[in-house]
Amino acid sequence: MIRYNLVCDKRHEFESWFQNSAAYDKQEKRGLVSCPLCGSAKVEKAIMAPRLARKDKSTPIVAPAEEAAPAPATPAPSQVAMISPQGERGEVLAALASVDAVVVFSEDTAADIIRRIQPDILVKGADLPADQIVGRDIVEARGGRVVILPLEPGYSTSSIVERIRNVR
Repeated sequence: MIRYNLVCDKRHEFESWFQNSAAYDKQEKRGLVSCPLCGSAKVEKAIMAPRLARKDKSTPIVAPAEEAAPAPATPAPSQVAMISPQGERGEVLAALASVDAVVVFSEDTAADIIRRIQPDILVKGADLPADQIVGRDIVEARGGRVVILPLEPGYSTSSIVERIRNVR
């Protein structure tokens, strides 16, 4: 299950659960997602990361890269410099209701922090194929699982930087 924060054209904010992101997309396309306050079917996802349902007493930990973390040997084409200071990013992440802890790592990948934390669930964005997700082998070897969340168009750092560059 996935929970989205939604907003209607009258700016009413609400949340709703869906089986997965494809189920939301299908229902939204058919006009079946509507605002519980005013009934408007003009609904879109609010600017927020989706939250997965917790079925246990798990402790969600977010591990962003440190500002001075070394660049990967083969950076992704979309990789750009971080545009917000590490402290601010950590503070924003820690303020999310769905996050219990933030651990910043300085290595070029999250493999070491994943090895030390030993999570039961590793959640990553869909910018890489499953077989290239760092730490996947560590989590799955212990019987854990990897959850891949769809990327929201227009909200990646690369997209934001591109929009800034195109402002004239």
